[in-house]
Amino acid sequence: MNIKELKPGHYKIRKNDEKDSFRLLRVVDNGKAQKMYFGASIKGYHPNKISNLNEFEVVSKFEGKPKIVNSKIILSFQDSTGSTFNIPLENVSEVSKVFTALPWLKKHFVKERGSF
Repeated sequence: MNIKELKPGHYKIRKNDEKDSFRLLRVVDNGKAQKMYFGASIKGYHPNKISNLNEFEVVSKFEGKPKIVNSKIILSFQDSTGSTFNIPLENVSEVSKVFTALPWLKKHFVKERGSF
């Protein structure tokens, strides 16, 4: 399946060198141009504008809405030495609790006009 020629829909994809890590690809065709959205991104790109598209392979196409059987939120950041910290969260309301407890972390996740 050529990834540049996908029909509109939701696809499970992965990078060719990451066999155990999957990503969501949403393909939309508004009649003028096709756009591809990775994950929950709100910015889509025409397939010809995505330089590394050949690094991905299509695993499958979702027929209808994907059935979710295990969901989680992980807040992840790196400190100045490059150490990665992952904070697992049960639900969206816990994000606000983390930012209240760690206000120094909040400013790196909230845009100037955003709020939690």
